[in-house]
Amino acid sequence: MDKPLACFEISSQAVRLLIGYELSDGIVVVYTKEEKGSFLNPDGTLKDANGLIETLRTFQSINDENAKLHITIQEVCLLLPSCGLSVYTSQKSTVVVSPDYKVAKLDITNVLTQINKEMAPAGISIVDIIPDDFILDDGQRRSEPPLGLKSRTLAIQAKVFGLPTTIVHGYKSAVERAGFRVKQCAVAAYSYAELHKTYKDLPESYLLVDIGSDITTVSLIGKCSPYRAFNFARGGASLTEKIASSLRISLDAAERLKCRFGYDDRRISYNPPIVTGKNEKGVETQYFQQDLNQAIVEWVDDYLPHLNAAIDTTLKNMGNGKDSLPILFTGGSSRLNGLLKILKNHFQSRKLLVVTPRSIGARESKWSPLLGLVRACSHYRGSLEDGTHGVISVSRGDANNDGGKKGARRLKVKPSRDEDEII
Repeated sequence: MDKPLACFEISSQAVRLLIGYELSDGIVVVYTKEEKGSFLNPDGTLKDANGLIETLRTFQSINDENAKLHITIQEVCLLLPSCGLSVYTSQKSTVVVSPDYKVAKLDITNVLTQINKEMAPAGISIVDIIPDDFILDDGQRRSEPPLGLKSRTLAIQAKVFGLPTTIVHGYKSAVERAGFRVKQCAVAAYSYAELHKTYKDLPESYLLVDIGSDITTVSLIGKCSPYRAFNFARGGASLTEKIASSLRISLDAAERLKCRFGYDDRRISYNPPIVTGKNEKGVETQYFQQDLNQAIVEWVDDYLPHLNAAIDTTLKNMGNGKDSLPILFTGGSSRLNGLLKILKNHFQSRKLLVVTPRSIGARESKWSPLLGLVRACSHYRGSLEDGTHGVISVSRGDANNDGGKKGARRLKVKPSRDEDEII
């Protein structure tokens, strides 16, 4: 069992924390927490850094009486948005330093350092380097680090993920100013791909449409790895606003209708009103499912041109097969009842799927990228970071010695000081 990892996501409407570990190709969730707040601009940059820092500080020490759990967090893995994602490929090699020519982690680090020294375009920061193949001097190619195998040279063919420097610096700076050490970063598209890789019923290549509250991101995933992404400023919040304006009700009431009913065009003999709003003259009026359906259809009609443009941009210069790639929808707004039924009329040549997480303790779509981040950071494959994958230590206090909180479990999430614990 790996040690739990504390993983942060900063979304447009919330900060989320998930603590979990990988077990038998699945993710075990220890704890989740969410704090609402509006922190991002439509391009993914921060708009309220100070407010974000104050919110992040509330995660340093967590006391959950219901779960009888106390958690102290010092070190985190950080999810970065796919906004402005650039993916490069590189291949470098090095001479194995060991006298017996056995490949060690130092050799992998040496090659990755060479790749990292290749300058990214101005304004782009390298987030991570993910090896696709480790190549030995006899031509063998391996997907996992060939630690302990003999070879005079080691080459690595890798994907390099880059993001706008303003995003990388802004997110990391906010988390560090809040008092945390950032152990590793990963891009959302890569985290999603890592999670979906464990679901054997899903395709290896697809378009991933992540419908968030304010931002939708379209990513091209090929052979379980991201290649490019494009985002636009539309999401579930704009649908809530559309319902509220169409039925002349509050945003809270519109959000409840959206989540409870969604789009439903079934013909039923009993058709009660679902909400009381106002008409154009300000007179109280009862509204029915068909009125909600109409508002949703009008929103989709406005949303689709933006989605189609993002898909076209993401698939630009791609070869044959781009028109048949399935589309996987994720994100909180993808769970809208009846959404796929509407979209199937517009994507008749594509298979459409809504993907929800399958980990106990985090079944909602909003937790998917953090579940993927746990997997991405749980095992050593070589990376831009310091290679301390899976080294968060866990200590559990005596259930009867809990500082007055009978039955409490104490988890201390911190950097490990024992290098031998690296998995």
